[in-house]
Amino acid sequence: NFQPQCKPVFLVNHLPGTDDFSGAFSDRIKIVKFDRVFRGAADEIKGLKDQLKVEYPGILNWALEGLGMWQEEGQLITPSSVEGNVTAYMAESNPVARWLADIPQGANYQMTFQDAFGAYKQWAERNDELCKSDQWFSKRMAQLGHRSESTNIDGKTTRTYQGFRVRVTGVTAQTLFVHSSPSECLM
Repeated sequence: NFQPQCKPVFLVNHLPGTDDFSGAFSDRIKIVKFDRVFRGAADEIKGLKDQLKVEYPGILNWALEGLGMWQEEGQLITPSSVEGNVTAYMAESNPVARWLADIPQGANYQMTFQDAFGAYKQWAERNDELCKSDQWFSKRMAQLGHRSESTNIDGKTTRTYQGFRVRVTGVTAQTLFVHSSPSECLM
């Protein structure tokens, strides 16, 4: 049995990319953004370090009180801003999520798996994004809550997605065009 002895902390200017959208990674990562620069700002407090020296005992007591609460509760409460940072990071890291954000959504929309994959593949090529295989695409879609269903279309059983569509011109997926305006996306 391995007992963790520490929590790794990474201080970076740019977040690394990830290809793990299983939930295990996003449940463990915490992203705390430090968006403010104090040095040289108009509201910078000159001599703050010296001013805080007299407060050191109170700051230490406050930190120890927080430690006691953490030990009592057994876990830290993650602020909503940190959860939002992780959600945004995972969406920005997932090219399939970015593709879905670019296409029209609607409760009555439907498209075949092959058309969806073909549209994504074209989008990925145009945007220099990752596109491994149709199985990879299907897995990413499922992780985003979009599972293909067997549907009977013109007497044939085919896999379809519900809730979004792209404009299909011609018969094959190679001629798909993704539009950002819902009025242009008529089937």
